[in-house]
Amino acid sequence: MITRDGGYGECLDLMHRLMTYRHEPIHSELMKVRDRYSMLHLDVLILIYHFAKICSGAILEIGAFVGGATIAAAFGIRDSGQNKRLIAIEPGGSVKHKRLGTRNILREIVTGKKFSRNSFARRWIPVVRL
Repeated sequence: MITRDGGYGECLDLMHRLMTYRHEPIHSELMKVRDRYSMLHLDVLILIYHFAKICSGAILEIGAFVGGATIAAAFGIRDSGQNKRLIAIEPGGSVKHKRLGTRNILREIVTGKKFSRNSFARRWIPVVRL
């Protein structure tokens, strides 16, 4: 958490960490996620990844639509080496846009194949419990 007592040092540390991630393999992973599953800026996905990686406890994401933020958080949990819960609430929907519009964010996550919730859960457990 950034506090006034910490001054701008914590903000600068976070910016430095963001720049460091740009030279790590997660950057290219999240770039692929961005191109295919997200309308968010790549830096936002990296920050979601970072916070999911360093946080303690469960993560609740409300408003998942395309799935990019969910995937970034799942990658962060995976790379944390800890057993955390990720709960994503997806309203679903449909929009005519090449990168938007899904009724099931778990579809085509990695290979382009349709996944059911159970097959996705088996793929991520025990890292992420749905």
